[in-house]
Amino acid sequence: MCSLPFIITTFPILDNDGPQFRTVNKVTVLILMSNSFINTLLYVWRLREARYQALGNTVGQDGFCNVTLSTGQNISTLCHVNNNQWTIIQRRLDGSVNFKRNWTEYKTGFGSLYSEFWIGNSNLFHLTSNGYTHLRIELMDHNCQWRYAEYGLFYIQGETNNYRMHVLSYSGNAGDSFSYHDNMDFSTFDKDNDKNPVYNCALGRFGGWWYNSCHRANLNGQYGNVNNSEGINWNAWRGFEYSMTEVKMMLRKP
Repeated sequence: MCSLPFIITTFPILDNDGPQFRTVNKVTVLILMSNSFINTLLYVWRLREARYQALGNTVGQDGFCNVTLSTGQNISTLCHVNNNQWTIIQRRLDGSVNFKRNWTEYKTGFGSLYSEFWIGNSNLFHLTSNGYTHLRIELMDHNCQWRYAEYGLFYIQGETNNYRMHVLSYSGNAGDSFSYHDNMDFSTFDKDNDKNPVYNCALGRFGGWWYNSCHRANLNGQYGNVNNSEGINWNAWRGFEYSMTEVKMMLRKP
């Protein structure tokens, strides 16, 4: 497990803008709201974030933000801010959310911004349609080592094309496990669009994804599962029998 010191402090909040954050020596200080339930949720959340910031390979912090879709609608999500502002579209960190979901759930999104979530394929389509086409994937192993993969072009098509995904121009230090999924339709256990003629990849690999036949990356797989190809895999780095401890997928405009 990864263990690092953290700083928590409490001050009165005079408005309704939500939690406030300060950074001291690259460690995030959380100014908690007075409600004890919210305190507990944010306390746990920011402990995770402080650990990420100290151990990770990007300097910055996560916080709530609004982003605009191609429809003109604004949605609330999480953003990671360093030299750029990244919109987080997926996060895995503790296994608290089941990612073996049906087509409709992956379309609309699920999970909690305080822990693990999927932003939703409909939102993802409208984000990439609005120019959020630079993808960064960050992965942490069991030794608290972070690696990343960036893709200079990433976008998905709409539901009539099964949210088909396109990805190009890898860079990073995690190895390229995602290009194998280029031009693949999205699959869930109840809507099998993969290229394997005899096997339902989403059903057998425990998550919705752009499965080929089946995968080289399985970032929506089952948390902690080290059986062959069933966990949160990034084959180019840790292979098919290793499930990542933490993952983030993030988008920004080029």
